[in-house]
Amino acid sequence: MIFTDRFVYVHEPKTGGSFVTEALMRLYGMRWSRWLRLEAMVRGQVTRDGSPHGRFTYHNLKHGTYGQVPPPHREKTVLATVRGPYEMYVSQYEFGWWRRRDMRRHFAAVPDFRRRFPRFPELAFPEFVELWDAAMGDPHPEGRGAWTRQFIRFYFRDPARALAMPDAALRDAETRRAALPAVHFVRTEGVREGVYAFLLDQGFRPEDAGFILEMGKVLPGKGRRDDQRWERYYTPALRDRVRRRERLLLEFFPDFDV
Repeated sequence: MIFTDRFVYVHEPKTGGSFVTEALMRLYGMRWSRWLRLEAMVRGQVTRDGSPHGRFTYHNLKHGTYGQVPPPHREKTVLATVRGPYEMYVSQYEFGWWRRRDMRRHFAAVPDFRRRFPRFPELAFPEFVELWDAAMGDPHPEGRGAWTRQFIRFYFRDPARALAMPDAALRDAETRRAALPAVHFVRTEGVREGVYAFLLDQGFRPEDAGFILEMGKVLPGKGRRDDQRWERYYTPALRDRVRRRERLLLEFFPDFDV
């Protein structure tokens, strides 16, 4: 997480947050380094006051949710990056961190895990989708999928209450506005332009923030090749399955359902 005098950045995994973090650090005159990482680990956060834009704090809870934002910062505007569920599955699959040993405790709780996924962790993409949704989504067949639940956990003021609400309640615009903080969502595929426009709205000058439009990709490890477009991973049936499970998230962001 990042806290500034003007806004907060909440970094949902695999949504372009490494790019946003580097961009904001540069804006505030900071550079990511081994020593900065060590300071964040030892102190829990790194704060700098020397920028003309004010105070900047990088919190070591990299993927903290809105509910973990300290009270003094909770009424500030929240900047967030979001990505569609179809691409989220592909990004997670190719990044591969789900294969790590510490993730197995989540998957071992899936009913009949060893019988259903005997080749784990060597899974084809459809198998991964089935496993991830079984582990992270609602266990009821008609419940909410993994990415809808993650979105609610990351951004709603009271995630437990929101998760208990029926879809019909969260479809109501007034109910949803009351349940969310003042959050500004930027799509991953337009992250440069989105972050730049957000900063201008926050009062930053174009000459200070304009470098963001020229930044290259910032990848936390292995990135996907240009030919690994998410559409190539899906059969019509698999796409329909994801659409059904992530229906609420796709209603929040209709442009994700392309």
